[in-house]
Amino acid sequence: GTAWKSISDEKYKTIIETKEDIHGLDLVELLHPIKYQWNKKYIEKYGENDEVLYGFTAQNVQEVIPEMVNEDSEGDLWYSPSGFEAILTSAIQEQQSQIEQLQSENESLKERIEALELAIGQILAQG
Repeated sequence: GTAWKSISDEKYKTIIETKEDIHGLDLVELLHPIKYQWNKKYIEKYGENDEVLYGFTAQNVQEVIPEMVNEDSEGDLWYSPSGFEAILTSAIQEQQSQIEQLQSENESLKERIEALELAIGQILAQG
């Protein structure tokens, strides 16, 4: 197989936004995954390809994350999936934080219900 890698050393990066600024979940919710096959126009231009693929349209990605899309000299839109891993990681982290908050609230509500049930039981016993 073909291996790929890209340099990612922080000494070459100027950080523009951090985890708190990315809002990956908001971005992911605006993307519309599709299952597709290339149409006749694609086959005429790039050759036969009958694979069933999953992805996004460049137009959709451009609406949500414009810096990931480029237009070539013929007006075709291309997007680079490089960077999606950071957006997806951010979305997962946001969801995990929400899950943990909901779990904490759930535990607190369980404790309140138990206390109320106990109080009701005591009131009924005094009857």
